[in-house]
Amino acid sequence: NDIFKDMGFNIDFGGGGSSGSSSRGGDILYKLRLTFMEAAKGTDKSIEIKHVSKCKHCNGSGGEPGSKIVKCSMCHGVGRVKRTVNTFFGAMQTVMVCNDCGGAGSFYEKKCKECRGKGGVVTTEKIDVKIPEGVKNNMRLKLDGMGDFSKDGSGNIYLDLEVSKDKTFELNGDDLLLTV
Repeated sequence: NDIFKDMGFNIDFGGGGSSGSSSRGGDILYKLRLTFMEAAKGTDKSIEIKHVSKCKHCNGSGGEPGSKIVKCSMCHGVGRVKRTVNTFFGAMQTVMVCNDCGGAGSFYEKKCKECRGKGGVVTTEKIDVKIPEGVKNNMRLKLDGMGDFSKDGSGNIYLDLEVSKDKTFELNGDDLLLTV
């Protein structure tokens, strides 16, 4: 039992919130250079991104296909463990994420041989992007859910646009000026 709960206090010294320690996949920043005309008229671009994608062998589960899910023996399926620490004030209990299962409470008996249980593998992928007309220098476009894969949801790709100057045209706010 928690020593503070026994005294009538309801204090949690860590491990609060969700029992798992995983999180959404990482976001990717990509600098995309456009000509003035591509930015003005819109264009289709093909970019190459190196990122973590869903493992095709295990379909992102992290377990070898056909492998059973087993309950963690360290935390008994809870995902958290109590640890008693002796301090100057006496013994204190803290709740921590289980190291054996990473807070999941269970795991696959056999990890996927391709991704080693992570659910994702590093790949280089070609992505087709539609740039809308009228984009400007230093604008940022978001490609939802196309960043690094995670079992808890993929991150995003952010395209930072760099528009080159044109010899004939100039953009002044929303006005297009012709240089003579």
